[in-house]
Amino acid sequence: MKILAIQAKNLVTVLVGLFLICASGVANAAATVGECNKQIDAVQTVLGPVTITSKNADQTKAGLAKKLTGAKNKLDKGKFFDARQKLVDFYSKVDELHSARKPKIDLQDHDALIDAVNIAIACVDCLINPGNPSCTQFCPSPP
Repeated sequence: MKILAIQAKNLVTVLVGLFLICASGVANAAATVGECNKQIDAVQTVLGPVTITSKNADQTKAGLAKKLTGAKNKLDKGKFFDARQKLVDFYSKVDELHSARKPKIDLQDHDALIDAVNIAIACVDCLINPGNPSCTQFCPSPP
């Protein structure tokens, strides 16, 4: 039951992220690399003040930042699937840090990071498949 609640929350987060992308003008049936890079920059901004409580907190935070930089580099090279994977890896690491027996980041930081990276992933998804109904449904073309 807990897994279903988490999956439902993640779906809602992705849908809200897509809506926010559209509302901010990030995508009109398709996003641009520059717009997606801005979304990744937003994730980096959220990551900045996050406190990680572990032995290797600085290394862990640097590793998360490296995943974001890697995603931007892949986007700039037109490797959208690779960029998406870097963002998914970031998501997974953040989730792992919070889900540990003794959480390494608090729930508020976890949720803020997950929300931000979901928006970036949704943007990259629109680069991968601009005809995706999710992109056009949430980002209708202007009249």
